[in-house]
Amino acid sequence: MKNLFKLGLVALMSVCALGFSRAEENETPEATPTFTVAVGEHATMNVDTVVFTGVANFKVKVGERPMHDSNYTIKARIFEADSFANPVAKALTEMGYAVTDTIANFEGIYNGKYGVQFVLYSKNANAKSDDGLMELADTNFYFDVTNYAKPADPAEPELAVKAVGGTMKQDTVVFANGNAAFDMFVTGLTAGDTTYRIDVTVYAGADDFPAPDMFIAKDSIRFENTYFNGVYEVNFDLKHQTPRGDYGSVKDTTIIFQVTEGEDRPEITVKAVGNTLKNDSVIFADGKVAFDVLVKGVTVKDSTYKLYVTVWNSEDDNDFPEPVVFDIADSIRFENTYFNGAYEAAFELMQLNKRGEYANVADQVVAFYVTENVANERVELAGVNVYPNPNAGTFNVAVPERARVEIFGLNGAKMMSREVNAGVETFSIDHSGIYFVRVMAGNKTAVKRVVVR
Repeated sequence: MKNLFKLGLVALMSVCALGFSRAEENETPEATPTFTVAVGEHATMNVDTVVFTGVANFKVKVGERPMHDSNYTIKARIFEADSFANPVAKALTEMGYAVTDTIANFEGIYNGKYGVQFVLYSKNANAKSDDGLMELADTNFYFDVTNYAKPADPAEPELAVKAVGGTMKQDTVVFANGNAAFDMFVTGLTAGDTTYRIDVTVYAGADDFPAPDMFIAKDSIRFENTYFNGVYEVNFDLKHQTPRGDYGSVKDTTIIFQVTEGEDRPEITVKAVGNTLKNDSVIFADGKVAFDVLVKGVTVKDSTYKLYVTVWNSEDDNDFPEPVVFDIADSIRFENTYFNGAYEAAFELMQLNKRGEYANVADQVVAFYVTENVANERVELAGVNVYPNPNAGTFNVAVPERARVEIFGLNGAKMMSREVNAGVETFSIDHSGIYFVRVMAGNKTAVKRVVVR
C-alpha cells in the first residue's frame, strides 16, 4: 500500500497523480481516468482519521469515462487499523463497485478503528493477476466508526422437558400401564419460525438404533407412546436448520424412564429343523434349510406384528437380500434351498409403530452352513459408486449401465426402488442412519453401504 495521507473533512481528493499505466513497450499508454474519493455524511476529522457517527460512507467518482464503463471497476478493501500498513495483511472484507458516481456504504463494519484502500482497476489482457485486472490508481484512509454497535446475536431457544403422569424413583421416571408421556416446552422462538425442530429418540438398549420422531418446534408439544415393560432412555434434541438445509443440534436433554404394569416384551424362539450339529454349528445337507419360529406374547394373527426373516452369505460382503415376511401364527416354518457356504439368518419380530413403519421388537440371529449342494457363482457389477459418503441425506449413485437401484435399512426393509440409466442418479433419505444400496443389472449385483448423518 502507498503511504497514508491526511485529508480534510470535505476536501475532495484527486489522485490522478497516483494513477499509472502498465502498457507493453512500443504501446501508447492509456490515460488514467480521474479517480476521486470524498468523505460522506456524519463524519468529523480527528487529526488524520475520519470519524463516522454511524455507518461509514464515502463518495466515489471516476471521471472522463462513460457511466457504467465495463472496462473499469472499483474495489474497497477494509482492514483492521493496526494491520493497515502491513503489505501482506489480509482484508476483513472487500467490496466491489461499478464505475459510476456512487456512495460506498460500509454496512456491517461496526464500532472500531479501520483502514480502507480504494483501488481503480481496468481490464487488461497483459495483467498478471488471476482476474485479468490491472491497478490504475488508489487512495487510502484511516477511519473510526462510533455509535454503530454490532447487534447482539439472537439467543438460541431453550428446551425444557417434563414427564407427565410419571413418578420419580431415584433418577428414573416410572410410568405405570405402559403409557409414557412427556411435555416439551420451547422458549425464545420467533413467531412463525419453522427452522427449529425437536427429534425424540427412545432407546431400548445399547444395540437399539431407532429412527427419531420429529416435531416442528413450538411453545408446547406432547410426546407420548406405549412401551413394553422395561427401562428406556429418551433423548430430546432441539435442532436448527442450517443454510445448507441440514439440521444441527442446539440443545438436548436425556431422561431415563421405566415402564411397569404394562405388557411384557414379546419373545421369539428359533429352532433348526433337519440339521446336524458340529462344534455348535448348524449344518444342513443337500442345500435344504428349515427353521421353526415360535412367537411368545403376541396374539395370533395380530396384524400389527410381522416376522421378518433375512438370510445372507457370511462370506460375501455384497450379499444383502430382501427379507421374507410372515404373518404371526402359532408356529412359523421358514425353509429354502441355498448353495454351499456359510450363512447367517436374522429372525426379527417387527411391530407397526405410529409412523406407519415396522420397528424391531425382538430378534435372534442363527449362523449355519450348507453342504453337499452346487457351488454358487456370483457376478460382481463393477463401476458402481455412492458419494458423498457420509452425507446429510442426499447422495449420488453412479452406475455403468441401466440397472435397478434399491435402498434398504439396517432391518432389511426396502425403502425405495428405482430403474436408472447409465450415469448418476440422486437419492434422498430423511432419517440419519446406516443404509445399503443394491444395484442390479442382469445377473450382476453390487452392494454399497452409505451413512446418513
